[in-house]
Order: sequence, then C-alpha cells, then structure tokens
Amino acid sequence: MFRVLNIFLFVFLIPLNVVCQLNKYREANTLFLEGSYSAAQSLYQQMISENNEDELLFYYNAKCAKHLYAKDAIDLYENYLKDFSYSLYHQNVYEDLAFLYLRDLNYTKAINNFLLIENFNEKPYLIFNIAYSYFSLDSLDNAQYYFSKIISTDSKYSIPAQYYFSHIAYENRLYDSALDGFRKLVLDDKFRSIVPYYIAQIHFFQKNYKELISYVEPILSEVISSRKSELNRLLAESYYRTGQYNKSIDFFNEFLSEQEEVDINIYFLLGNSYFLEKKYLEAIKFLEMVIEAPDSTLQYSSYILGASYLQVEKYHYALQAFKKASSYSFDLEIK
Repeated sequence: MFRVLNIFLFVFLIPLNVVCQLNKYREANTLFLEGSYSAAQSLYQQMISENNEDELLFYYNAKCAKHLYAKDAIDLYENYLKDFSYSLYHQNVYEDLAFLYLRDLNYTKAINNFLLIENFNEKPYLIFNIAYSYFSLDSLDNAQYYFSKIISTDSKYSIPAQYYFSHIAYENRLYDSALDGFRKLVLDDKFRSIVPYYIAQIHFFQKNYKELISYVEPILSEVISSRKSELNRLLAESYYRTGQYNKSIDFFNEFLSEQEEVDINIYFLLGNSYFLEKKYLEAIKFLEMVIEAPDSTLQYSSYILGASYLQVEKYHYALQAFKKASSYSFDLEIK
C-alpha cells in the first residue's frame, strides 16, 4: 500500500508542476496582450529563472522591454540572437530590432535589420521605413527607389511615399517629375497645406510666372502661415517679371511686413517697381537701402536711384548716385 501511495503521489506531482507553469504562461500572455507589459515581464523573468532554455520566454521578455522603452531592450534582442542561433523567431527579432534602432535614430542599423527580414518587399510598412531611413541618412537615391515601390500600392503608405518621392525629385531639380507627384497630393488632408509651396516654387524655378500667379493667388488664404510669407514673395516677383508692378508692390510690401531680415534684392525690386510706376519718393526710400549688394544689383540700383532723384529735382543726390553707378563695370552701357 505504501508503494502504491508513492507512485500515486509521483504521478500527481508532475502534472501539478506542469499546470502551474501553464497557468503562468497564460497569465503572462494575457497581461502582455492587455498591454500590462511590466507585470507580464515580471512573470516571464520568473519563468526564465526556472527554465532558461525556453526561447519563447526570452523573446517575450525582450518584447516587453521594447514596449516599456527599457534601456536594455536592444541588448536583450541582440543576446537572444546569440543564444538562440536557430530560433524560429529570428524574423520577428529582426523587425523588432529594426524599429528599436529607428526609434533611437540609428538609421544604418535599422536598415541592416530591415533588410534581414524575409519577403520585406511584400510588406509596404517595412519598405516605407527602409525608404525613410535612407532619406534620414540623406541617401536620396536609395530612398527614392524604395519609396517608388509603394507609391502605387493599396496601402496607407502610398500617399506619404508619394510626398517623399516628389520631395526628392524637387531636391534633385527634376521639376517635371516633382510637379506631377505634388499635384496628386493637393486634395490629401495631410499634405494639402504644404504642397502648394512646392508647386509654386517649381513654377517659379521654371519661370512659369503666369501659371504661378493663377495657381497661388486663389489659395493663398488656405496655406499654412509659416509658408504664406514665402508665397507672397513668389507672387510679388512673378508680378514683377510679368510687368504688373502695382500688384508686385502690394505683395512685396506684404512680404516685408512679415520679415525681420530681408534680402537686398527685395528692396531693389520693390524700389524699381515704384520707379516704373512713377512713384519716385517711394522708389528712393527702398533703393537707398541697397547699399551692399554683391553683384550688378548695386550698379543698377544706383542708376535708378539717380534717375529717381532727377525726377524730384534733387540734383546733388542724383549726381552722387550716377557717380556711384559709373564706378562699376558690370554693365558697360550704364557705366
């Protein structure tokens, strides 16, 4: 009878230990799924102390550290890769590590881990983050290549990919490609406030001044405030280039009211606009501010300033301005 009782206890105790272990697993996993990562990690670490060969425990311990923004999260994952060389969870670890490095702005290591993930080319969210990492490293050709792979996908990453792809084309002065891309974003809620700035700049660089005016002026009130000043400047210069000097004066003055420091060329263009509109006193006011221009602007400005002084019969000042204009050789006819 004593022997039978011993056998019964032996058989009973083994399942009891297994049941306890399973209960801890279930409890830890439930806590993890509920987002109680600190409590879950505590249980995983208890089980690791009891069984240090179960790779799943180590994996979820690292995963908890990731969610908790723990300083040792990366080390836990890196140690996992060393200790479990043939783990079934390597792909998950590479992805988690990639996003951890991305979070730490370590874009090179993020890319290295992203590229270790099998079939990453089939997952738009991975491609986007690879592209963004290259973009952050200023590796624009690589970034544009990966962004291009998801522009046409049916995913939430296609629109931001289109923006970054177009931005890179803009930076590389591929203005036709950039313009085509930005036009696809004009109705997007996230990018509609900034896209007009790019489109306006492209029209300006391509000297499409009339297109810039017809595009920007109707939407000027809708653009973000931080970009409005620059758009006022582009409108002012575009009206100047198309000979609409009254309109250019309005937008130059609007631009100046928003700026603390102004390029000397703005004073020249505004002063010349007033001169061409025969408003000589206003012309003099701004042309007198052009005192240290680095190129031919100073010669032209001095000449127009002299002509303005003539119109208001300030002959001594006119003489001084013409003398200054004659001292430069940028334009020999003016000299």
